[in-house]
Amino acid sequence: MLLFVRYLDEVRFILPDEDEKIWSKKGDDASSKVLENDIPLGIWEVFRLDGEIPTDKLDKDQSGQYSYELIIAVPEVENISELNPSPLFSYFPTEISLPLPVVCHATLELDQSRNHVHHRSSNRYVFDCLAEFLAEVAEKYGSVD
Repeated sequence: MLLFVRYLDEVRFILPDEDEKIWSKKGDDASSKVLENDIPLGIWEVFRLDGEIPTDKLDKDQSGQYSYELIIAVPEVENISELNPSPLFSYFPTEISLPLPVVCHATLELDQSRNHVHHRSSNRYVFDCLAEFLAEVAEKYGSVD
């Protein structure tokens, strides 16, 4: 979540009978370091893309302007192929698994549980944009051995 929300730099977890945990973010829009109680958890190069969904990509019951945001966070590690895949995020993790060693956020219309995507033309459009964006980011890094 800290990687996706531009103006959120710290989250505090205060639970009964446990030490307080503070997750914080340092850096800028292009590169972010995430820390837990000042101990680095990782550094990510962050790529952002946003836009409007064309009206012909909306379902009949959708009207007005629909915008989307895509974020791909690539961890700075020696061997990215050793990382585990993570779920797709729509600010919070969904139950949609991406077989990629990066963290991805997409603005999508989700069901009430916020775990699954509604079958909508607008979501298909956003997924197509995400696939294209992932390809652009992958090209920047070249092939992974």
